[in-house]
Amino acid sequence: VVCVSEATRRAVISEWGVEPARARAVLPGPGRAPGTPDEPPGELPQRFVLAVGALEPRKRPLLLADAHRRAAARGLGAALVFAGDGRLRGRLEQAGARVVGHVPDPVLDALYERALAVVCASREEGFGFTPLEALARGTPAIVSELPVFDETLGEGALRVTPGDPDALADALLRVDADAALRE
Repeated sequence: VVCVSEATRRAVISEWGVEPARARAVLPGPGRAPGTPDEPPGELPQRFVLAVGALEPRKRPLLLADAHRRAAARGLGAALVFAGDGRLRGRLEQAGARVVGHVPDPVLDALYERALAVVCASREEGFGFTPLEALARGTPAIVSELPVFDETLGEGALRVTPGDPDALADALLRVDADAALRE
């Protein structure tokens, strides 16, 4: 069984009962190489925090929207943008987020480059391409404290307790206020 990370390998062994000798971790690499950015669709806020991926419960977009609301109440100067689609789209738009849907790679490159930070608030990840792709483009990443990010990001991202909207709001405010941290 080929697994995209050691964290996924451990999960396959413990949750699916696969014999350890039959499972191998093979890291897929940093995702897409940066390309030539293209203009995002429609008007985007001047400053924004970006989340990329399926708008479904495992990715916790509603938690991110809640944390963003809390941070905005405390002075966050950036809007919230989602690149992706899914069943939670309507609820996110009602919460004030801008959802641009699925975008082609050149538009995603532009979103990465213009974002204040990329957030991955997932409760579980097999590899976590989006924060790694953001970092490859010079954009800071805020991620849930998950074992897979130890492998894929090392110390390269700001970590937050999974499922904690206050910790995530604090991280958004830190990234917004601290240029040295963003670097």
